Amino acid sequence: MADKFEYLVNLLVEKMKMSQVPVPGFILGLSGTDSVLAYLLLYEAAKRMDMPQRVYGIHYAPRNRKKPTWFEREVMPWLRERCPEARPEVQSPQGLYNDHYRWADLGTRALNSLEQCPDGSLKDLPLEPGENYWVAGTLNATEFALGTYSNFAAAASIMPLRKVWKSDIMAMCEAKGVPQIALDNARLPDCICGRMELAAANIEMIDGILRYDVVVTPDNYQLFNQLFAYVDTCKRDNGFKERIPYLL
Repeated sequence: MADKFEYLVNLLVEKMKMSQVPVPGFILGLSGTDSVLAYLLLYEAAKRMDMPQRVYGIHYAPRNRKKPTWFEREVMPWLRERCPEARPEVQSPQGLYNDHYRWADLGTRALNSLEQCPDGSLKDLPLEPGENYWVAGTLNATEFALGTYSNFAAAASIMPLRKVWKSDIMAMCEAKGVPQIALDNARLPDCICGRMELAAANIEMIDGILRYDVVVTPDNYQLFNQLFAYVDTCKRDNGFKERIPYLL
């Protein structure tokens, strides 16, 4: 998987060099394996372009939490050590668990510096050209094939994982030494990001079905049928996303 990671970094560097306008930097949300790998890729590419400090990652956590989230406790320190020149931080915006709010916050911070007012509200001050950021998405090939992503997730300036399967993301994260808790939680259901229990527990086989690269045996025949039905349902229910925005 080291070769795969290096290949993706080289692709990002080439994209940055080919850009019609200078790439100012990247901002992305941090929550699990996909975003961690995207952060590592963007940091490595930015470092090769002499701008490692221009990678800005935000982990969104509840404002009134009694203790740090597992990501805040286990992964953020690892990211700070692994990417010392980048900027990972924790934020608690209004409407935290609403997808609209999180993406709106990323988009706002990509263009503005936010200052806290005495009443608790945020005042936005436009960033100078070159100090802004491109919003990076973490949509992967598995999510795209199944359609299990929000429309906001597709509204990004760059998507470093768009052609990377979830099983490959897991393998690269493991190879990079990403904290085990992130890998373990990726195999747990998560209603907020649309990850169902059956899919979370069978990442590799779902990717095999999507890539037409799965061996069916008497031992896995029943599971294969369940997963095939899941894939079929996802594609049918989410197929409209390939046809939006609607054109007249």
